[in-house]
Amino acid sequence: AADPTGRPRPPLSDRSPPWPVRRRKTAWERSQVSSGRRIQHVDRRRPGSLEGGDLTDPHAPAPATDPDLSAAALPTLQQVEFAAGSGPPLTAPLTWGQRAIWDPIRWFGEDANYFNISTLLPVPRGASLSDVTRAVRMVIERHEGLRTRYRTTPAGPTQEIHATGVFPVPVWEAPEGGVTAFAAAVLRDLAAATFREQEWGWRCAVVTQQGVPRRLAVVFNHQVADGWASRLVTTQLAEALRGAAAAAGT
Repeated sequence: AADPTGRPRPPLSDRSPPWPVRRRKTAWERSQVSSGRRIQHVDRRRPGSLEGGDLTDPHAPAPATDPDLSAAALPTLQQVEFAAGSGPPLTAPLTWGQRAIWDPIRWFGEDANYFNISTLLPVPRGASLSDVTRAVRMVIERHEGLRTRYRTTPAGPTQEIHATGVFPVPVWEAPEGGVTAFAAAVLRDLAAATFREQEWGWRCAVVTQQGVPRRLAVVFNHQVADGWASRLVTTQLAEALRGAAAAAGT
């Protein structure tokens, strides 16, 4: 294909964003660097949101009263080990559907966080932090997409499905009386960072108050999940947490 001047256009995956990129690190980035994972993410502050099952305006700015996470202490990091089998990762080319979204995400570059799908789940009273990490491990082992990494090779983009691995889950402590606003800020920060190659295709963070889990923030890379798939996973997470809370009450 040619542009209006008649010159051939480069392949979609080879184009750069046509706007300048100036970013500061998100709290998610700082937590990853503090744990030894130097992932150079960006902060666009315009992620999509899946709050209560409804997609909201991805360009909506953060509220003026949004807590400043940069002033909060860095979260502790829970390392969730999963084992859905054994052996080395399985490598394969992308499917047609995966390639269809791969090219737009690559084209958007540092603004690809526009495609992120996010949701905030309440953690029912009675569910412990161990229950939350257990639920996270359950969905990872159940769904191959949640334990898949993507990378570019000379032969084209590939996917690597891991049977075993470690999934990082930051745990933020909310101030007294400010769980709702603080959790929303954590979700926005988590979704503002563009997903990078070799990163798992989703992220989550736990918000606690006085050590008790109150919210679970979840963000999906559109490469691994669309709206329907993300709802399936978050529904399974919510069901697992409700079951744990019911068991704790018996």
